[in-house]
Amino acid sequence: MKITRIKYTKNKLFAIYIDDNYAFSVDENLLFSYKLKEQMELAEEGYAALSHDAQLLMARLQMLRMLSNSKTRREVEDKLRAADFAEDIIKECADFAEEYGYLNDEEYTRLYVQEKMNLRQWGPLRIRQELQRKGVAREVITRALEELQGGEEENLRALAAQLLDRVDWQDRKQVDKCKQKLYGKGYTFDSINHAVREEIDRRRCEMIED
Repeated sequence: MKITRIKYTKNKLFAIYIDDNYAFSVDENLLFSYKLKEQMELAEEGYAALSHDAQLLMARLQMLRMLSNSKTRREVEDKLRAADFAEDIIKECADFAEEYGYLNDEEYTRLYVQEKMNLRQWGPLRIRQELQRKGVAREVITRALEELQGGEEENLRALAAQLLDRVDWQDRKQVDKCKQKLYGKGYTFDSINHAVREEIDRRRCEMIED
């Protein structure tokens, strides 16, 4: 195998042509570390090592573009898999990202729970479901939810009060619809029943006092 052409590209990479066919692209570091030049003969082992490193480079570049928006390890792996990178390349790439702090499922999960709980007022069931879909480990999700357990209860009480303000809270059917909406937000039936009952009891006490 012979390198017949090396072409500098606009994205600061070097396109490598082997036997007049495009093979892969490398960056300046790979170009100099392998001492690549036109008319250079490549042994099979040398070609395999260079090809692996070139694919790893492309995977890392693609991964870094993905990480402009926060991602979990599973999401990054799935995106690279969809781009037809080999499994060993995907693993090396994700390991590299974790080692250098580009990927951190623990931190991602903490921020995700805070955002969805505080801004969207989601309950723990919906948050857990979404994070599991993103490939986050169960124990990581549990720890993050436990850190903000008090906030979940406050949100549920506030949501229950808001929903009951919009209906006849003395009508059981309308109250049941409110409960279904709260369940859709990701709260458990037990916690919903408790919060709604407390809010209705509070309103009844206010009526008696008036």
